[in-house]
Amino acid sequence: MDSHEIQEYVEFCKIEPLEYQADMRMAILASTIANLLYRGKKQKSFKPEDFMLMPEKLIEKTKNKKASDKDILASVNMMNTVFGGKDLRK
Repeated sequence: MDSHEIQEYVEFCKIEPLEYQADMRMAILASTIANLLYRGKKQKSFKPEDFMLMPEKLIEKTKNKKASDKDILASVNMMNTVFGGKDLRK
């Protein structure tokens, strides 16, 4: 690789940061796996953007939305299950 190619790569990285490139590659992989394993016949196919972490869009979506008690409890139950916790209410 000569200095001209390195300079081109540096300029490219200013436009498309390396973190974004890595995230996009993983999103493509995740969408491919999800489409192969989890998509039903009548369900629309997943896109890589469905698996990208985009905080601006998430903040915009949830800005005016208030979580209900059921939503909060469902989130807590899910995290409890994921982390191997026990439900002491039972």
